[in-house]
Amino acid sequence: MKKLFLAFVAIAIVSSSVRAKYSGGSGTAGDPYRIGSATDLLTLAGSTGDYDANFILIADINLDPNLPGNQVFTSAVIAPDINNIEDGFQGTHFTGVFDGNGHKITKLTISTTGSSYLGLFGYIEDGEVKNLGIENVSITSENGLAVSGALAGYCYGDINNCYSTEILSAGDDSGSLGGLVGFNNGSITNSHSTFVIAGGNRTHGLGGLVGQNDGTISHCFATGNVSGYNDVYKHDVTDLGGLVGGNSGTISDSWASGNISAGNSFIEHLGGLAGSNFGGTIINCFATGNVTGIGSIRIGGLVGGNDYYDGFGVIINCFATGDVYGNDLSNTTGGLVGYNSQWCNISNSYSIGAVTGDYFIGGLVGANYGNINNCYSTGTVFGNSYFGGLVGYNDDDYYGTITASFWDVNTSGLIVSDGGEGNTTAEMKTESTFTGAGWDFVGETANGTDDIWRMCVDNVNYPLLWWQFNKADFTCPDGVDFIDFAKLAEWWKRTDCAANNDCDKTDMDLSGAVDIYDLKLFCDNWLKESP
Repeated sequence: MKKLFLAFVAIAIVSSSVRAKYSGGSGTAGDPYRIGSATDLLTLAGSTGDYDANFILIADINLDPNLPGNQVFTSAVIAPDINNIEDGFQGTHFTGVFDGNGHKITKLTISTTGSSYLGLFGYIEDGEVKNLGIENVSITSENGLAVSGALAGYCYGDINNCYSTEILSAGDDSGSLGGLVGFNNGSITNSHSTFVIAGGNRTHGLGGLVGQNDGTISHCFATGNVSGYNDVYKHDVTDLGGLVGGNSGTISDSWASGNISAGNSFIEHLGGLAGSNFGGTIINCFATGNVTGIGSIRIGGLVGGNDYYDGFGVIINCFATGDVYGNDLSNTTGGLVGYNSQWCNISNSYSIGAVTGDYFIGGLVGANYGNINNCYSTGTVFGNSYFGGLVGYNDDDYYGTITASFWDVNTSGLIVSDGGEGNTTAEMKTESTFTGAGWDFVGETANGTDDIWRMCVDNVNYPLLWWQFNKADFTCPDGVDFIDFAKLAEWWKRTDCAANNDCDKTDMDLSGAVDIYDLKLFCDNWLKESP
């Protein structure tokens, strides 16, 4: 009995000594650790054996290097690379769970000429970071292979409900640079960045949220301005976008609102949401910022270049509202997409911003070699050659096809386009113009039951995408009112929603039934307007 007692005491002492490194237990999954101070965070940084454990943040942490005990880091804080850039990541991956618990880490400063994988976390692999804010971060690197982000350099795990704000990240040869994550090959959901971000010379992918995305991004947004290097002698930023620099994965239900600028540098792909979409899928997304590319090519209000790489670029149910501007050295500029490559697809999308450039200039697409269907544009178009109200140039001899797509001849100022059909403003604001071409609208079933577009009355608005409307705005007229309440009552307590178009959209939480939870969502949106 005495030996058993001593064994328990020994275990307790060892457990206590381990937890003493942090602020006690209850980080979950076997009761690991709480992080309550900068000292705790730095202890975790140096404890690679704990990188597979669960942590929970219990206080905000200030990493201001001007405060006693803090520092300017030369690598990522947690899971850093060990400076061997020849063979990829050489450190220990973070594979655990870090729950920010609604707290934030501020004023992280990293400055390096050698290390890669920069951010609070260098490399997350099969791990999870959630509920965490990162504010006032500065990351400067002159390593051409670096991937940098306020939260993580590289993510091969899950990031959920995180944000970064008021960030300034810069430096030559900074590789993939994002406001939140440098390179994402995992999953990022319900996260955002709000900042001003500028890339240096030879930044390969620069994005408001993510530099390069090969994974999935959903229900995310970025609101800050993004720009290339403001030096005419420094250029070669390959992909620059409001949300992501380059996308080869999937982006859904996400948006960007900041202004996007090439500065004085040459940028190959420049877009309000994504600089490039190489073989990726972008669905239910939008961008509202202005896009300016001085001397750049492939410039778009949503995406600069929609291309193929191990798959074909797809853009579905998207829109852009910002103006798109290129000077006399710019080409391939469109209100939605600058360049749509062969076999790539743009469908059920629109743009309304003004478009200016030199040649290959279109209200929707500058140059099209792929497929465009069920799209429209309304913005003013100015160009010197190969310009059109909808499309500047369409390669219809080989691959380019444009079907059931329109532009407004009055607002665009053009009666010409290399494809599509020009209509007056009155015709563009008449539902039958589009339903007659096979567009699927709410309230009709002849063209399908997916309810992609909505237009409540003629002669008021252009068609809008159904998902743009308030979730509780089930019926016309626009706005959530007693008419919508009557629709909810009509389907109340029905449990067969999956087979009935989600009970005519009244099953707002998609549970399969119209119940008290849908009523709560409806009340949350009472009297709110739709676009």
